[in-house]
Amino acid sequence: MRNFIKFLAVTIALVAGLIITYIVKDELSQTVVPTVGHLYLSEVDRTTFDGFKDGMIDFGYKDGETVNYISGKSIVDIAKLRSAADLLVTEGVDLIFVSSTPATLAVRDATYNYKIPVVFCPVNDPVASGIVKDISQPGGNITGIRLAIGDQRRFQLLKEIDPNVAKVFFPYTSHDKSALKTLQQIEKVAGRIGVTIVRAPTEGKEAVAEMLRNIPEDINAIFIPRDSTMESYVASFVNISYKRKIAISAPSSLQADAGALFSYGHNHYQLGVQASRLASQILRGSEPGVLPIETAKYYLDINLKSAKLIELDISEDLLRQADRIIR
Repeated sequence: MRNFIKFLAVTIALVAGLIITYIVKDELSQTVVPTVGHLYLSEVDRTTFDGFKDGMIDFGYKDGETVNYISGKSIVDIAKLRSAADLLVTEGVDLIFVSSTPATLAVRDATYNYKIPVVFCPVNDPVASGIVKDISQPGGNITGIRLAIGDQRRFQLLKEIDPNVAKVFFPYTSHDKSALKTLQQIEKVAGRIGVTIVRAPTEGKEAVAEMLRNIPEDINAIFIPRDSTMESYVASFVNISYKRKIAISAPSSLQADAGALFSYGHNHYQLGVQASRLASQILRGSEPGVLPIETAKYYLDINLKSAKLIELDISEDLLRQADRIIR
């Protein structure tokens, strides 16, 4: 009798275990895996997305297992951003991760009536661009990472690194609000440090190609703005820099790696990692509109290989200020 009772107890325990296992597996099978869409304007923002996906892993979101991603090719043409944003909405995504100011504006408009959460990364000035009304309380369905005010300092650094700079070429997309913000900032200091800005507004691939062929001979530096389109042409600007032996100032570490003389600004990969924390909070139930917009950390990167190629000596004092020196 005692053995029978023991056998019965073991059998009941095994059956109970199987039932619990079945219930857990059934619940897991019914768990909705969130889908995150990604919209970006140019290839420079692909690195931001790489950082975002790697950061999401630390919060338990692994691609293809606990989260699914929808991401296409870079849009390039600003006019096509809205239709691409509308397509993500029809895909039924649970969150959109968007890079650049023009793309964020398109996503804001596309998601307005659907309340799909949006995390932007980066945007130059989300308030001035009309994306949100307040940094600490963005409201609505949007939050993200903004860039700090740093273009004035970067413009001054250009003059400090190369004191002979007097005429700076400024290429930009005419309707990109981030680029216009950069222009507004550097205009405040140009006269004070004795530098003339040569403006080159463009729109579209053909216009950019024409602009690259017709950069004035008398300019002695290139200042790339916070403009995803212009950043994507860094290789072309670097070739011109080497041929003419002129400096390039760029807004992110990616361009310094690509050959720009120096960059003072954000690191695309680290921006994505930073944004992943906001996204994970939203996917776990937080309202994006109550999550304060965060500010990106800035880095000074100096490319000594490029300095050598353009025959420019950089002072030890400036080198000591660098966060990273590319040798």
